[in-house]
Amino acid sequence: MKPTYYLKKLKELSKRYARAQQVPLHKARDTAAEVLGFSHWNDVTKAHRAGWTPTKEHVSAVENLLVEALPGDEAGGPEFGSFLANSLSETDV
Repeated sequence: MKPTYYLKKLKELSKRYARAQQVPLHKARDTAAEVLGFSHWNDVTKAHRAGWTPTKEHVSAVENLLVEALPGDEAGGPEFGSFLANSLSETDV
């Protein structure tokens, strides 16, 4: 798996969050950064360049933010399977 894999997933999730909340992408990315413990998305990218790598747990935390923002049927209930889980497979490397 490439070192940038989870960072790309975080970017995808923040883009989906921006669309779901109808907010500018930079605000959605800043919200995702706050969930990760950073003040702005720029701090996330700086940390990544310095050697920090997001983990699966970081992706899950941002994914939970998105699940809360989406209507129930789009997030995927147990009867439909998880839309997000199906769209975020590790084969997307």
